[in-house]
Amino acid sequence: MKELISMISELRTLAVSATEAASALERLQVAQDTDVRWTMTVEEAAAALGINDSTVYEYVRQRQFPHIKVGKRIVIPRLAILRWLEGAVTQTLAHRF
Repeated sequence: MKELISMISELRTLAVSATEAASALERLQVAQDTDVRWTMTVEEAAAALGINDSTVYEYVRQRQFPHIKVGKRIVIPRLAILRWLEGAVTQTLAHRF
């Protein structure tokens, strides 16, 4: 019985994560539809994902987030963010079950 309760709890957590990811994807899609640029700044990516700029910078520094350095600027391809999110959701599901 405890295992079942634990699994239900994990499923609820996954549902929340999936909802957050879907929301982030929707924000990216809206941004993509209204903005023809193929890349985003760190600040724009953070806003689209609903996370702090510093978190994105840290992921970039650790090479855990897709990015391109152009001189001293960091740009993030929109498509790369979508693929990164899909991979994160897939990894989360694989590790949970």
